[in-house]
Amino acid sequence: MILSNYSYARVEASKLGIFANFVPVVAIFAGVTILGDSITWIHIVSSILIFIGVLGVNWFKKK
Repeated sequence: MILSNYSYARVEASKLGIFANFVPVVAIFAGVTILGDSITWIHIVSSILIFIGVLGVNWFKKK
């Protein structure tokens, strides 16, 4: 929470909003590595879709 408030003070909210979509990917990674949860195909597919969405927004954004 503290780091997100710090980043909102330093970077535009529109730029941070795009990367906030990585929160579920980080949560999946943390669950697998720290808690020992099993990863399923739905986790992999959803993470790939999130990456594609963030890359697409950054690639095709208006200049």
